[in-house]
Amino acid sequence: MSKSSKFVFLLSLILVFALALSACTPDSAPVEVESAEVEEAAPEEAESVEAEPVEAETEPEPTEPPPPTEEPEPTDPPLPTETPLPTLTPTPEVQLSGLSPDPQRVEFQAEDGKNLVGYYFPSEYANAEMVVLVHWAGGNKWDWCEIAPWLQNRQDENPVVLEACEDPAANWGRDMASPWWDPTWFPPMPEDVSFAVFIFDFRDYGESEAGLDSPQEWALDALAAYQRSMVLHGTASTLDFGKVAKPSQMISFSSIWGIGSSIGADAVLDACYMLNEKLGEFICKGFLSLSPGSYLRYDYAEMAKKLLELNPEAKGFCLSAKDDPSATATCNGASEHLSQDINYEKGGHGNMLLDGELTVSVPDLSDAELNALEIIQHFLPGVIEE
Repeated sequence: MSKSSKFVFLLSLILVFALALSACTPDSAPVEVESAEVEEAAPEEAESVEAEPVEAETEPEPTEPPPPTEEPEPTDPPLPTETPLPTLTPTPEVQLSGLSPDPQRVEFQAEDGKNLVGYYFPSEYANAEMVVLVHWAGGNKWDWCEIAPWLQNRQDENPVVLEACEDPAANWGRDMASPWWDPTWFPPMPEDVSFAVFIFDFRDYGESEAGLDSPQEWALDALAAYQRSMVLHGTASTLDFGKVAKPSQMISFSSIWGIGSSIGADAVLDACYMLNEKLGEFICKGFLSLSPGSYLRYDYAEMAKKLLELNPEAKGFCLSAKDDPSATATCNGASEHLSQDINYEKGGHGNMLLDGELTVSVPDLSDAELNALEIIQHFLPGVIEE
């Protein structure tokens, strides 16, 4: 290489080195431009960096806990505390009848046209159970003078006392103080219980028309009483009293329970079966017989069996005393078709079992000794909590 070439080469290296040094100094214009760009960019980056915290502060608003903390308000107890209102829904079931407690005289007819007379004791409630009381051969409807009001349970309203009931013994020629006319021993009835009650005279008894051709006609009388009680306890103003009233026509009809003594003990079962079979509905729910004997020429055991076959839920009580062997044999013979076959050690026949001093142990009903009216309380619905 020539000297001149070496000189040029060295000069070039010096210039390159000088330029490199100048580029590294802060006073160079290119560096100032770049730093300016950095300074201009820095505020923007700073704003963006500052904006992120601002956004972080505003982000909690959608995820703030207050809304969730207000969720318990729908489940706040004040609203559920108003739920006693649903407990008022049973009120239609205990709607008042609006009827006077005074017994009402009723005239009606059996299917064969025989004229019959009875008395209706209205319940305090519109849809109460109907109890038909059927007398024995030794008396008439007045045998129920005290038991009917006891079942009606409206004594606090001072209902009219029928004149015949002021001295019932005088109405059938016996001067005796029978226990079924003495309410002092009757068991108390719960305040909220009030049955509708119907009593009547068989043909050839009391106020009903005379003329009996066959004891089976007493079954027709009891059937007519059941039918008539349905009308009494329903919409009597819109129904023909001479026809069978179906429950679909009733406004406040509930069901029928028959209680009878002697010939009435047979009649309550016979009529119960006849009514249900005739209507094709389970209207008569049960019967309680005091000393039956198949007196109406319908076999008691066979009728109990037929009723149970027709209505498996039918409730049947049969009461008798061992010193009344005919009645005891009748009850025992039907026991497999009965809910209760109850035998007293002694007591006599029919109404004679309606005595507070006569008691019997019925394990299925109570651990205590029960008299006949206490057994009736177990038989009828809604009196005693089983």
